[in-house]
Amino acid sequence: PVSGHLLLLEADAVLGAGDPDAALVLLHEATAADPGRVAAWSRLGEVQLGADDDAARSAFIRALRATRLPAPWPSREAAGASLIRTLERLFPPGDDGWEGELTTFLDESVAAPEDPAEAAMVEAAVIALAQCWHARGERHAARDVLRKRVDAIHDLPTLHTPVEATLALARMEASLGDADAAERQLR
Repeated sequence: PVSGHLLLLEADAVLGAGDPDAALVLLHEATAADPGRVAAWSRLGEVQLGADDDAARSAFIRALRATRLPAPWPSREAAGASLIRTLERLFPPGDDGWEGELTTFLDESVAAPEDPAEAAMVEAAVIALAQCWHARGERHAARDVLRKRVDAIHDLPTLHTPVEATLALARMEASLGDADAAERQLR
């Protein structure tokens, strides 16, 4: 009865019945029982979103910190690119804390994603990291970060083509006046 997984399932059932307050209590219990359960942290953030964005951001950050790619076992609970995009909206553009979370995630939590959805999450994190640098006006550094990370994505063992990251890199190259580099990226 105190299993993080069972508490998460119960919280999902309670949410489905339309009682977010009871689900919130269950999700707090689930994350306390199993702090590594990414889905519980994500769901907690989703329930808090809108009512308490700071608490939601904290829960989503805990989900990101608990994520390991490749996932230790196949699961529907794995975080995805939507987690990165949601967190990106909860931080101000160019935020140093957000940049630090992304860098730590990419450097320490990503080994070799084997699933295309995992690779898409890595790609979303790479784009968000470059956007942090770009929002601070460090366009050359943003391009360099994006270029380095896109090359790393190409080296992953998944069958994932980082289309969005490559297009973002081509746009950055073009905005910096290097049309030849932008064209190479597009080819």
